[in-house]
Amino acid sequence: MKINVFEVPFEVPDEVPPWVKAKRKRDEVRAYFENRYGEQWVISARPNRLLLTGGDIDWKVKDIKSPDYSLLAQACQAPKVGFIPASALFLDGLIFSREEDVWLRSVCLAMVKAQTHAS
Repeated sequence: MKINVFEVPFEVPDEVPPWVKAKRKRDEVRAYFENRYGEQWVISARPNRLLLTGGDIDWKVKDIKSPDYSLLAQACQAPKVGFIPASALFLDGLIFSREEDVWLRSVCLAMVKAQTHAS
C-alpha cells in the first residue's frame, strides 16, 4: 500500500483529469493511494470541495461540494450498513475496501486539522 499526501510523484495514465497533475493549491490536501491490486486513487481535498478519481471509475471525477470532512471521517470508520460501508453514502454509492476507507479517513482528518488551525 502506498500513500502520498504531497505532489504526484507516480505514474498515472494519460486519461486522468488535469487537476491530478496540476500544481497543488495552498489550501489543498492531495493524496494518492494504490491498493495491493495496483488500483490507483487520487483525491483533492479543499475546504469547500472534494474531488476523487481513480482507475476503478475510469478516472471520472466524484465532485462533492462543501464536504463535511469530520462526518466523512467518522463514516469511514463506522461499521457497514448491511453490506455497504457507511462512506458509500457520501460517495454516490462508490464502495471502498477497508484499506481505501482508511486512506480516505486520513485525508479527511488532515482537512479537519487544517481547518481547525486556520480558524
